[in-house]
Amino acid sequence: MDDTTVHEEFDFGFSTHDEYDQTLILAQNLDKLEIALFENEQLQARLYRAEGLIKPLLDKLLTTAEQPIIKWPNREKVIRQKLDDLYRIVHGDGHTNESTDRIS
Repeated sequence: MDDTTVHEEFDFGFSTHDEYDQTLILAQNLDKLEIALFENEQLQARLYRAEGLIKPLLDKLLTTAEQPIIKWPNREKVIRQKLDDLYRIVHGDGHTNESTDRIS
């Protein structure tokens, strides 16, 4: 058996790192975790804003579920505004929803 065979035979698939390497890896992972947590909090806040926009309409529809006809005159302006609000929640506050301008 030569040295190469002996080394391959006893290669168990692990390696070692010194404490500095391990600390650096942990710090990098901690940074990534903090970024992910921040992004998660931002996403959760946007979801709650979207819920606050949609839920009142659905609640109202549910309370009037037994009524076969819904009267909602002049609803275009309200719907366009809610669509714009929803678009800004999903895509960011700096964006505008051009698609609602094209709906006629």
